[in-house]
Amino acid sequence: MKRSLAGLRAPVVSLAAAAAFFVLARLFAEAPPLAVVGGSVWVFFLATIVTLPLLARRSGDRTDGEP
Repeated sequence: MKRSLAGLRAPVVSLAAAAAFFVLARLFAEAPPLAVVGGSVWVFFLATIVTLPLLARRSGDRTDGEP
């Protein structure tokens, strides 16, 4: 069970980053709503790409002997 929950950390971190971008962009930017939503989606994907390898390395999900 613990191992299956480890895979949920990256999407949760990415969703938090996208939500923070959305809130900050809506409050302080004068961008159109479509640009804010598109930016949030972009932040979600980029944060997922960055956090997946970092969290996998940290939690030790890699097998021994294989890169």
